[in-house]
Amino acid sequence: MLPVALSGVGKLQSVELWEAQTELQASIETATRQHAKKPVLYVRVLADDAEGWGEVGALEDASGRDPSLDQVRRVLEDKWIPTLGAAARSRGGRTIESHTVSLLGGSDPRDLVACAAIEMAILDAELRSHSLSVSAWLGQETRQVAFGGLVGLRRDSSTNIEVEQAARLLESGASRIRVKVAPGHCVEPLAAIRSLDSGVALHGDANESFDPSFGNPASLDELHALDTLELTCLEQPYLASNLTGSATLCKEIKTPVCLDESISSLRAARDAIRYEAAQALCLKPSRLGGVRVALGVLSQAEEAGLACFFGGLFETGLGRALLGSLAALPAATLISDVGAPSLYLTEDPCALAGPLDRAQPLYLEPGVGPWPQEAYRRLAYSWTVGDSPRTYDRSDTL
Repeated sequence: MLPVALSGVGKLQSVELWEAQTELQASIETATRQHAKKPVLYVRVLADDAEGWGEVGALEDASGRDPSLDQVRRVLEDKWIPTLGAAARSRGGRTIESHTVSLLGGSDPRDLVACAAIEMAILDAELRSHSLSVSAWLGQETRQVAFGGLVGLRRDSSTNIEVEQAARLLESGASRIRVKVAPGHCVEPLAAIRSLDSGVALHGDANESFDPSFGNPASLDELHALDTLELTCLEQPYLASNLTGSATLCKEIKTPVCLDESISSLRAARDAIRYEAAQALCLKPSRLGGVRVALGVLSQAEEAGLACFFGGLFETGLGRALLGSLAALPAATLISDVGAPSLYLTEDPCALAGPLDRAQPLYLEPGVGPWPQEAYRRLAYSWTVGDSPRTYDRSDTL
């Protein structure tokens, strides 16, 4: 069931894009790419009665269907912000409500990420104008949620480094360890981490690397070997488009198969459920087009008996606070990627509180999450009612 739609926040005054800079504490390698830098982009919506902030859920480089941060920025400037202004003009200047944002755009991956960021910003403004936290809006009664941590792929080293990373995450309070794996580097690191803690929730994340089209006949043997490790799931072993292959794999191995990259829309989720291509889903609201679509997929998965968790994209505190509240929903039955950015970023522009007593506290103040602090943010683009858009270079705002 979707939360109640909130009333508007008055006439739209301006929409801005703000940049922030931070870095990952250590580069993260996956089967298909490496994450080293973490540029950040926020959307700020100012209206008569409130202002709100949203975080753009995109990484520096494009991968598969997922667009790069620069690609999303361009579609925000060229399409979404002008469209938001036009929608306000058609309503006598009033800002559209967050639950109608998805009606403005298309299904291109860039549009979905842009839509999610604008929806978040307007929802943040609505919640603040009603003095509601996002947790209260979602009907939450809990004040904290268990969180998981990520161990990157280390192809060219022994498993000692991965075990050390897992040990640090367990010490920080993580209740689930997600390990990046690839053909030839799969069973050994997972087995080593399992021996570190026999009770921790453990799952492998293959990022599509075991697909049969890659022609590695030993890959299926590796996947069968995982059955002895009691993983919570194996995430995206096959290509996102290979639902028939995933459905077959679900019947061939005991380890539950989880889909991540495959779940790119409400329709894609319906297809995965219809094909019986997974026993679990990883949901990323930014990839799906926003909170409400993600909640719709979560509801469908629950009805179909699938386990779910919310996946992260190395968000700062604003985006991570929203994920934490979503992860605390009863239908999110697996532990999600909702540990505070202090676990993986050198600095969090939003200063979200870190884990406490082996759990991540939920953000309980009005709004979606904490705003980026002035010292960390730089105005990059602004559109104001009645004026032409303006793009700022670094010298304009230093």
